[in-house]
Amino acid sequence: MSNNQANMTDKPSVRVSIITVNYKVAPMVGDLVASIEKYPPSGNWEMIIVDNSRGDEEQPHLLKEITGTKDNIRLITPTSNLGFGGGNNVGVTKSRGESLIFLNPDIIVNEGCLDGLLAHLESHPECGIAAPRVSWSDGSFQPTGRAFPNPLTGIFGRATILTKLFPNNPFTKQQLIDLENADKPTVVDWAAGMAWAVRKDEFITAGGWDERYFMYWEDADVAFTYKHKYDLETHYVPHISVIHYHAASSSRAGSQAIRAFHDSAYKYVVKNIYPKWYDPRRWFSWLALKLRGCAVMLKNKLKK
Repeated sequence: MSNNQANMTDKPSVRVSIITVNYKVAPMVGDLVASIEKYPPSGNWEMIIVDNSRGDEEQPHLLKEITGTKDNIRLITPTSNLGFGGGNNVGVTKSRGESLIFLNPDIIVNEGCLDGLLAHLESHPECGIAAPRVSWSDGSFQPTGRAFPNPLTGIFGRATILTKLFPNNPFTKQQLIDLENADKPTVVDWAAGMAWAVRKDEFITAGGWDERYFMYWEDADVAFTYKHKYDLETHYVPHISVIHYHAASSSRAGSQAIRAFHDSAYKYVVKNIYPKWYDPRRWFSWLALKLRGCAVMLKNKLKK
């Protein structure tokens, strides 16, 4: 986030600003809004919906029906699709909250979730990012607490073939931290950014979402910056929960999403793992990610 963007932000006048970015899933945004209104945070709050669905005439109409005349819910429509990070950053610049809660549009909040995340931040100054337990829509557990990406992530990550064939192998367990039975807040390297609470001033100081990531891995990048530059932890808070309807926005993008996933992975490698251009591991990572991306797209094409 640029200094100009940060300077545009008003002084805090509400307790929390809830930000979500829509990409052609307005009905799900409506469900999210309904869940927030059912279980709102205490004190003054606002919600900012950033619509990245430029060119889709139906989306703004549906979103305006959702927001209606509610003073504390605002709709912002950028002139282009800014991606996940860019859209969220626009929401931050327009926000008035002391704290920020980022929620994907395909999230439903449960009772006590929003206040619980804020209370955890308020009582744990060492925590920069608070993330809840996440369940799939069928009630099953979704692992979201993870170790920072490394060269083994491409082989033993959440969606890889080896992980699906051998889910209990030790390399996968290093990547996806087993928190299904966690009964107290746990420090993790990073947690999926589908549901985060942060202090606004710290988030702006850390640079916000890096907009070079159009989609994917920007959450790992922010957590990496928090930990290594500001000594702030990411906490997984298991007694607070949300429901996640699987990849509603990204699933619409098909091969574009696959390319974005691997392009963003390489951006993370260059920025945080192998920053020197002459490091051969950097170029090996580029080749490996390109080959992996092609293999995933080919596999998907053969399924059709």
